[in-house]
Amino acid sequence: MKKADIGIGVFLLILSCFLFYVTFDFYHPPTQIAGPALWPRILLICLALLSLGLIRQGSLAGRAQKEPAQRQTAQREPAAEVQTSQSFFQGLKAYLANPGERRVLFAVLAVLLFNFLFKPLGFILSVPLFFLSLTYILEPSKRPRDFFLRLLQGLAVTAVVYLVFYRLLSVRLPLGFLPKKWFY
Repeated sequence: MKKADIGIGVFLLILSCFLFYVTFDFYHPPTQIAGPALWPRILLICLALLSLGLIRQGSLAGRAQKEPAQRQTAQREPAAEVQTSQSFFQGLKAYLANPGERRVLFAVLAVLLFNFLFKPLGFILSVPLFFLSLTYILEPSKRPRDFFLRLLQGLAVTAVVYLVFYRLLSVRLPLGFLPKKWFY
């Protein structure tokens, strides 16, 4: 059993359930059919389903690893003990040994950090920083050309989201510590 996969899956499942519960406190305008909580709820349901898939994959991978080990011990010595259980931290250490899985963990940490810094920094500063960090985590590159290309992409994404949500849909975005006169 891959305990790290199961542990991360359980953590994400609990987190998505908690955040789904928090969406019931969102303001629901009486004239709208679908309120502002609709999109976060859709995303949280998808996160919960993916978490369940990760838990299932971790438990199935563990069974597949146990079966060959059990066959080998049965062929050698029936009295030999096989240590099949690892502690959670040993499993996490083995999980983090793979660079791809380490990137996934850092991406999840970047998303959590983005959620905490979104209001204090404001939309205009936090989205490009999040975009830069996430693209670097998922595809590390030390070339200056790639950095500037990602910076331009992050600024473009920020501008498009700002125009769509703030200007067209009149959704208030957090300004952070930037002056209000810059946005009008």
